[in-house]
Amino acid sequence: MDFRQLRYQKKHLLKRINRSVFRCGIIPCLPVLFCLSVSAQNTTSNKSLVDSIVRLPVDSTLVWLQKNETTDLENFQQIGLNTLQRAKTNANPLQIARAHQTLANWYGYHGLFAQDSTLYHSEQTLAYYEKTGDQSAIAKASRTLAIDYLRTNSLKKSQDVLFKALAIY
Repeated sequence: MDFRQLRYQKKHLLKRINRSVFRCGIIPCLPVLFCLSVSAQNTTSNKSLVDSIVRLPVDSTLVWLQKNETTDLENFQQIGLNTLQRAKTNANPLQIARAHQTLANWYGYHGLFAQDSTLYHSEQTLAYYEKTGDQSAIAKASRTLAIDYLRTNSLKKSQDVLFKALAIY
């Protein structure tokens, strides 16, 4: 729900409240007024939270994403995809890999999305870590991708990726 819709609903609700205030007094309307003010503040605070985080440098945003993989359900996807886009603009394979990694972890943890989203980001994580040459990160990303393949019953793919990780370890 965007801000205009919220304002429109608030306006119509306030008209109803004004009518009921004159009919039955102000006391019954106080909880409704409180809820309206809280919902408007939450919408504003969520928007300002997203705006403040996406203005940070990519590395700082990646730190926020890693800390909030398991908690922030409302803003994470928007911030994560924005960070991924900014990392791609910077053409920094390490930042891109980390952005894909946090998105894959978030999709996998919450389970609200199709497994293909997790697989896509895990595959991209591995591909970008391979560009960096960081063997430890490649092995960890391969292990995670193998687990993601197991969740989709892609046993052959899982085995291939896992043997690749074992060769690195």
